[in-house]
Amino acid sequence: MAGFDRPTATSRTLDTNATGTTPTGGLLGEGQLVGLTITNGAATVSYVKVYDKATAAAETDTPIYGPIAVTAKSTQIFGVPQGMIPYTLGLSVRGVTEFADNGTTGAATLLTHLHYQVTPQ
Repeated sequence: MAGFDRPTATSRTLDTNATGTTPTGGLLGEGQLVGLTITNGAATVSYVKVYDKATAAAETDTPIYGPIAVTAKSTQIFGVPQGMIPYTLGLSVRGVTEFADNGTTGAATLLTHLHYQVTPQ
């Protein structure tokens, strides 16, 4: 996977909006987030927030990473601090038009590609 030094990382692409994604498959359970590739098709900046949740994240939750600003009409690659961010419950993602953690206006045309490693059970 170009841009990431973790050869065993897996990627999952999610439509991202204000209601949050419900983690499934490899995104559910313990692992490490090693990077993100985010595509914003909207004409304005959008913000992505990543949560350690086994259910869909809401505006009342606190992200483990973000907000990540993604400029209009772009695809951007983001690394993570110290090369990984551990999670224990799962990865849930929200995309909004506000910087604040409690933003509720859903971002339009936003895809988040999560690059992660699952912790062996």
